[in-house]
Amino acid sequence: MSNQSAEVGDLVSVDQPHDSNIHLWVVIAIICVIIFMGFVGNVMVIVVVKTTKKLQTVSNYFIINLSISDLIFVCCVLPFNIYTFTVDGWYMEESLCKFVGFMGYMLTGTTIITVVLIAYNRYKLVTDMMAYRQLYTKTNIAAMITLSWILPVIFLLPAITEIWGKFGYVPMMVTCNLLLDHNSQMFKIFLLVVRAGIPCGLIVYFYIKIYMTTYNSSKRILSNMRLLNAIDTNSIKREMHLTRMMVVIFLVFAISYFPCTVTGLIDWNHIMSKTFHMFCATTVYIGSALNPVLYGLLNHQFRNAYIKLLCRNRQHAHSPVKH
Repeated sequence: MSNQSAEVGDLVSVDQPHDSNIHLWVVIAIICVIIFMGFVGNVMVIVVVKTTKKLQTVSNYFIINLSISDLIFVCCVLPFNIYTFTVDGWYMEESLCKFVGFMGYMLTGTTIITVVLIAYNRYKLVTDMMAYRQLYTKTNIAAMITLSWILPVIFLLPAITEIWGKFGYVPMMVTCNLLLDHNSQMFKIFLLVVRAGIPCGLIVYFYIKIYMTTYNSSKRILSNMRLLNAIDTNSIKREMHLTRMMVVIFLVFAISYFPCTVTGLIDWNHIMSKTFHMFCATTVYIGSALNPVLYGLLNHQFRNAYIKLLCRNRQHAHSPVKH
C-alpha cells in the first residue's frame, strides 16, 4: 500500500481502511457541494440586492456583508480543507497554513458580528423608529460593516503574533487551526466568550425585545378596532416575517458553529476520531451555503428576485448571437 493510502487509512482506524476511505470521500463530496452552492448562492444574493430596488434596505446591506464573508470562506478556506483531508497533512509552506487558519477564524468572527448587527438593526427598527432613522445613515452603516471586519482581526492579534495561542496544522482535526497546546486552548476559551458567548447573549436579548414589542403592539391595535386597518396589520406582519427570517439565520449559524467549536475545545486528548472531527467541521461550512437558500425560502422578495435573475440569464443564454 502506498504512503498516501496508508495515511488515508489512518483517518479512522488502521483496521478499517475501507470504511475510512468511504468517510473521507463522503466528507469531500459534501464540501464540494457546499463550495458550489455557497459560491452560486452568495453571488446571487449580492447581484439581486444590487439590481433590485425593493431589496436595497438597511437590513439587506448587512445580508450582503454576510454573503461576502461566506463567499470568501467557501472560495479561500474550504479548498485547503479538501487538500488537508485528502493528503491527511500539510505539505506546503507553514506560513500559508497559519494564514488559512487565521482566515477561517477571522471570517467566522465577521459572520458572528454581522449577525449581531442584523439583530440590533431589527431591534432599533421595531423599538425606536426615531433613533433608527438617525442611527442608520450611509456613513454609520459603512462604519458598522467596516467594524465587522476589523474587530475579528483585533481579537486574533494575540494568536497572529503568537503571544497567546498559535495557528498551525492540527492532525487530529485534519485542518489548519489553533493548536491544541494549553496556551492555544486557553485562547480558544477567550474567543468562545468574546466572539460567541457575549454576541449570542446580545442576539437573544434583541430578539426577545423585538417579540415583546411587536406582540404588545398587535394587542394594542386589536384592542381598539378604530385603529385596526390594513396598513397597521400588514406592517406588523411584515416586520414579524422579516424578524423570523433573521432568527432562523441566527439559529442555523448557532447550530452549525457550536458543535465543532465545543468538540475542538474539549477534545484535548484525541478521544474522538479524525473522521468525527471532519464531519463536525462540515457543519460549520454548511451555514455558508445555506443562508442564500434560507433567504429564498423565507422571503418572497428574495425568491422573486432569484427567479427573475435566473430567467434573465436563461433568456440571454438562448438569445441568438447577432453578426
